Amino acid sequence: MTPPSAGTAPPASPVPEPRGTIGTPAARVARTTSRTSAVLPGITTTSGLLSNSLLHLDRFPDQRELIRRDPTRIPAAIEELLRYDAPIQALARTATRAPPNNEVSP
Repeated sequence: MTPPSAGTAPPASPVPEPRGTIGTPAARVARTTSRTSAVLPGITTTSGLLSNSLLHLDRFPDQRELIRRDPTRIPAAIEELLRYDAPIQALARTATRAPPNNEVSP
């Protein structure tokens, strides 16, 4: 990596750094850790939802057929799959209000 030319500022970092530390090994580790912490959870939950969904749709072919015949059910199916087998088991989802007309989604 070539250093910036005189008169140009280095690229902005989302991690604030004390003056004089840009480019130090500790600063590079801090930037990498921050970026990894922001991206990795999204990858983990997405892959968990997809794999759990495929597993359960294979185990319940009648439900898979309902979705295949009526794709408008996909959003409700995603919500139900998240509820049925969440990709992250340590988090709880709590309703903050009653559903419209006190009904359960199909």
